[in-house]
Amino acid sequence: MFNELLGKIGIRFRNFSMSKFNGSIRTLPEDFVVVEVMENIDSLSNTSKFFLHCLLKKEGIDTFSAFQAMSRRLRVRISEVGFSGTKDKKAITFQRVSLPSRVNITASLTLLQGKIKLYPLGFYKIRLYLGMHKGNYFKIRIRGLSGVSYWEKTLKEIEGKGDEIYFPNFFGSQRFGERAPFNHEIGRLIVKKKFKEAALLIASKSPFKEHSNNFEATYEEKVKKYLENNPTNYLNALKRVPLFILKFFVAAYQSYLFNLLLSKRIEMSYPYNRPLIGDLVFSKKKNSFLFYSPAQTVNETEKGNYDVYLPLPGYMLKFRSGKSWKLLKEIFQEEEISPEDFFVKQIPQISAAGGFRPSSSGAKNFHYKLDKEQRRVILNFFLPKGSYATVFLKFFMTGNF
Repeated sequence: MFNELLGKIGIRFRNFSMSKFNGSIRTLPEDFVVVEVMENIDSLSNTSKFFLHCLLKKEGIDTFSAFQAMSRRLRVRISEVGFSGTKDKKAITFQRVSLPSRVNITASLTLLQGKIKLYPLGFYKIRLYLGMHKGNYFKIRIRGLSGVSYWEKTLKEIEGKGDEIYFPNFFGSQRFGERAPFNHEIGRLIVKKKFKEAALLIASKSPFKEHSNNFEATYEEKVKKYLENNPTNYLNALKRVPLFILKFFVAAYQSYLFNLLLSKRIEMSYPYNRPLIGDLVFSKKKNSFLFYSPAQTVNETEKGNYDVYLPLPGYMLKFRSGKSWKLLKEIFQEEEISPEDFFVKQIPQISAAGGFRPSSSGAKNFHYKLDKEQRRVILNFFLPKGSYATVFLKFFMTGNF
């Protein structure tokens, strides 16, 4: 039986819930440290016409709740906060954010009793947007190990696997939210044009509070208040939510469907990191994308000459022939949706065209420090953008390498 919580976000193959290791993760916030690694960005000097970039350090709080607190304190809209990626809640995380140039921060700023700290970096030409970073560096401590000798043996084997340690590239839990209702459940209702149910579900969410400043109500509060005054205008109630958050709900539903597809593929004993006929692959020899066909040889595949990509559903999706596409059709039938549903004509800005996502990812620069007496281990590794440490750790602790 698959893990119930993982099953709710689409990770539904059995071996993923059968841990071979015992240990506690995130006993303390400092046990899970995330440092964003950015692409190079050119700065400006002595200007206030562009964007103020800051280093955001947060502890024990999710990304959007941090933005809500910043919005209230700095008197900016949440939609004006630029960022490259969401970060874990139960962790200490460091990431870059951009703010409108009117924000005046000349020294470090502390919010929520130290849970949030902002450090100004200077003015830059570019507003940050999703995907601008290279990836994230992780330092993770696992406590209370049992079978320390087994841990040591396995860790040595993993560290000796080379530059990259591959694992299925599932979307992790932070993509879907830490509590019900999950983001993809709202996204599903929006895609199906069930705006009444979506608005009521958003209004039922417990909003994040910062009692020290009430500059701007949360989007949950705005939806609830609007429905109190306009009890049947559900579409306009949804429009009280910032567009980028509505878009994030739809993206979460795409992520859920991707997780289902990758789960089904693994459950069918299909390789997740080697192409099947009909799969989109990136040919390293040709430096281009192509759909895999019998013209390519198995030997080329075994040598790692292809990176496999699976569909991320959207209104531009065109079904093809092949095992992966058949599995995706089954998922669409189960969900009672079609690709065209991802175009939301009532709020076109949140429509999702779709695309493709790598079916596998690889942890780089993996090394560890094992303390046998204290029965704990520290893991250090780098993951490319779009990959999740929680997924890597889960795969690691099931002994599937």
